[in-house]
Amino acid sequence: MQNQGEMSGEQIMDEEFDMDLEYLRMMFPGLSNDSVLDVYMANNGDLEATIDMLNQLEMYTVESSDTLLDTLDIGDVSESLFSKLWCS
Repeated sequence: MQNQGEMSGEQIMDEEFDMDLEYLRMMFPGLSNDSVLDVYMANNGDLEATIDMLNQLEMYTVESSDTLLDTLDIGDVSESLFSKLWCS
């Protein structure tokens, strides 16, 4: 029987899991909780590997969006026309 002050290995693992996920959510606030969890689980709970992968994902996303913006040229579309087309 365990003393109240002792934690089982499973309780320690659960606490570490929760702390890792909270840390990742703070570091990557722009990502959904599900995405963070998926990457963490794909890395078998390896916090460092997860951080590396999420950093790479963030860099790739920023580079892709910059390239996308350069390739999209919709010409001169006034805001009122845009509003009529997309917001009605």
